[in-house]
Amino acid sequence: MLGLDLIFGINRRVRGLRRKWCRYRLRALRLEGSSKSRILNQLDSVEQELRTLEGQDLRRLDRNRIAASVEHGLKNVYNELSSKKRKTEAAEEKRISELETELREYK
Repeated sequence: MLGLDLIFGINRRVRGLRRKWCRYRLRALRLEGSSKSRILNQLDSVEQELRTLEGQDLRRLDRNRIAASVEHGLKNVYNELSSKKRKTEAAEEKRISELETELREYK
Protein backbone atom coordinates (compact mmCIF):
# COMPACT_ATOMS: atom_id res chain seq x y z
CA MET A 1 0.00 0.00 0.00
CA LEU A 2 2.87 2.36 0.74
CA GLY A 3 4.30 1.88 -2.77
CA LEU A 4 1.01 2.81 -4.40
CA ASP A 5 0.84 5.96 -2.31
CA LEU A 6 4.20 7.05 -3.73
CA ILE A 7 2.96 6.51 -7.28
CA PHE A 8 -0.58 7.87 -7.03
CA GLY A 9 -0.56 10.00 -3.90
CA ILE A 10 0.24 13.55 -2.94
CA ASN A 11 3.99 12.88 -3.12
CA ARG A 12 3.74 12.38 -6.87
CA ARG A 13 1.80 15.60 -7.20
CA VAL A 14 4.39 17.49 -5.16
CA ARG A 15 7.27 16.06 -7.22
CA GLY A 16 5.51 17.14 -10.41
CA LEU A 17 5.03 20.65 -9.04
CA ARG A 18 8.70 20.84 -8.06
CA ARG A 19 9.76 19.69 -11.54
CA LYS A 20 7.53 22.30 -13.15
CA TRP A 21 8.90 24.98 -10.79
CA CYS A 22 12.48 24.04 -11.76
CA ARG A 23 11.71 24.22 -15.49
CA TYR A 24 10.09 27.65 -15.14
CA ARG A 25 13.01 28.89 -13.05
CA LEU A 26 15.49 27.85 -15.73
CA ARG A 27 13.41 29.63 -18.37
CA ALA A 28 13.20 32.75 -16.23
CA LEU A 29 16.95 32.83 -15.67
CA ARG A 30 17.48 33.03 -19.43
CA LEU A 31 15.37 36.19 -19.68
CA GLU A 32 16.64 39.73 -19.68
CA GLY A 33 15.18 42.94 -18.36
CA SER A 34 12.59 43.78 -15.76
CA SER A 35 10.41 40.77 -16.52
CA LYS A 36 13.18 38.48 -15.25
CA SER A 37 13.14 39.93 -11.74
CA ARG A 38 9.33 40.02 -11.65
CA ILE A 39 9.03 36.35 -12.64
CA LEU A 40 11.79 35.27 -10.25
CA ASN A 41 9.99 37.03 -7.38
CA GLN A 42 6.81 35.14 -8.24
CA LEU A 43 8.73 31.87 -8.33
CA ASP A 44 10.32 32.61 -4.94
CA SER A 45 6.91 33.11 -3.36
CA VAL A 46 5.67 29.84 -4.87
CA GLU A 47 8.77 28.04 -3.61
CA GLN A 48 7.95 28.85 0.02
CA GLU A 49 4.63 27.05 -0.27
CA LEU A 50 6.27 24.20 -2.16
CA ARG A 51 8.81 23.75 0.64
CA THR A 52 5.95 23.60 3.12
CA LEU A 53 4.37 20.80 1.09
CA GLU A 54 7.62 18.87 0.88
CA GLY A 55 8.79 19.26 4.43
CA GLN A 56 5.82 19.12 6.76
CA ASP A 57 3.22 16.51 7.58
CA LEU A 58 -0.09 18.23 6.94
CA ARG A 59 -3.71 17.22 6.98
CA ARG A 60 -5.20 16.30 3.62
CA LEU A 61 -7.26 19.47 3.46
CA ASP A 62 -4.22 21.68 4.08
CA ARG A 63 -2.09 19.77 1.58
CA ASN A 64 -4.72 20.13 -1.14
CA ARG A 65 -5.22 23.82 -0.41
CA ILE A 66 -1.50 24.57 -0.56
CA ALA A 67 -1.01 22.38 -3.65
CA ALA A 68 -3.83 24.23 -5.42
CA SER A 69 -2.22 27.54 -4.47
CA VAL A 70 1.13 26.37 -5.87
CA GLU A 71 -0.53 25.22 -9.10
CA HIS A 72 -2.25 28.59 -9.45
CA GLY A 73 1.03 30.43 -8.87
CA LEU A 74 2.82 28.28 -11.44
CA LYS A 75 0.05 28.91 -13.93
CA ASN A 76 0.51 32.65 -13.47
CA VAL A 77 4.26 32.27 -13.99
CA TYR A 78 3.65 30.22 -17.15
CA ASN A 79 1.32 32.88 -18.51
CA GLU A 80 3.91 35.52 -17.75
CA LEU A 81 6.66 33.51 -19.46
CA SER A 82 4.66 32.89 -22.59
CA SER A 83 3.06 36.31 -22.94
CA LYS A 84 3.69 38.38 -26.03
CA LYS A 85 3.80 41.51 -23.90
CA ARG A 86 6.94 40.28 -22.15
CA LYS A 87 8.58 39.58 -25.49
CA THR A 88 7.80 43.05 -26.80
CA GLU A 89 9.03 44.64 -23.56
CA ALA A 90 12.33 42.81 -23.90
CA ALA A 91 12.66 43.87 -27.53
CA GLU A 92 11.93 47.49 -26.60
CA GLU A 93 14.49 47.44 -23.78
CA LYS A 94 17.08 45.98 -26.13
CA ARG A 95 16.35 48.63 -28.77
CA ILE A 96 16.59 51.42 -26.18
CA SER A 97 19.96 50.14 -24.98
CA GLU A 98 21.20 49.97 -28.59
CA LEU A 99 20.09 53.55 -29.19
CA GLU A 100 21.82 54.70 -26.01
CA THR A 101 25.09 53.09 -27.09
CA GLU A 102 24.80 54.69 -30.53
CA LEU A 103 24.21 58.06 -28.88
CA ARG A 104 27.31 57.63 -26.71
CA GLU A 105 29.40 56.71 -29.76
CA TYR A 106 28.07 59.73 -31.64
CA LYS A 107 29.16 62.13 -28.89
